[in-house]
Amino acid sequence: MRPSLSRRERRGSAATEFALWVFPIMVLISGLVDFSWYMSRYHNVVRVARDAARTGAAIYEHDVSFKGELVVPAARDHAYLAFEMMNMDCIEPECTIDVAYLTDPYDHVEVAVTYQYQPLVGLYRFEPTLYSRFVMLHEYQ
Repeated sequence: MRPSLSRRERRGSAATEFALWVFPIMVLISGLVDFSWYMSRYHNVVRVARDAARTGAAIYEHDVSFKGELVVPAARDHAYLAFEMMNMDCIEPECTIDVAYLTDPYDHVEVAVTYQYQPLVGLYRFEPTLYSRFVMLHEYQ
């Protein structure tokens, strides 16, 4: 039976174990950061579409030449403002906001937002295009 190693003989074992574990831990942490960033961006895109549709649906149109004349610009402006408030750049063609006022079968506002995802670390592959579509009935006052 061999006696336990002296302190001098054990000195490099901690550095060796650290060197073996640092790479897998960093890969795991970078994946967690990337996934969190992706989900945050996706949630923001969904929120922009929902808020823009809600804003457009609440616009009162009394005497306008055609339905949706005030709704579409208000919803689009609100979507760009929401992106700006979230510190996200919405510049064509990486980001598109499509707003439509439809009347069949009911009057409703449809907002579709497309955003190109830019990863922070880039070790993991996520869907590069974030898309959200939200439909809301137009409110009559």
